[in-house]
Amino acid sequence: MRTASDSFVAYSQKCTHLSCAVYYAKEQNRLECPCHQGFFAIADGSVLQGPPQRALPRVSLERKGGQLLAVGMEGEGA
Repeated sequence: MRTASDSFVAYSQKCTHLSCAVYYAKEQNRLECPCHQGFFAIADGSVLQGPPQRALPRVSLERKGGQLLAVGMEGEGA
């Protein structure tokens, strides 16, 4: 996700509660898990509302020329 004109973040798409797929909710500016109403912050993947107890693992991003590449995973459950 683009957080500013030249700033990006990426996270695992699996909720840390029961691995349901999370999605971006533009109006609320957060990531949401529809299975059990878990919400995560865009800035750092932290839990905004449970039942998830752990933040989403962050995808490490790297710029190479004009490309933005996913190069690894950070955090628990990676």
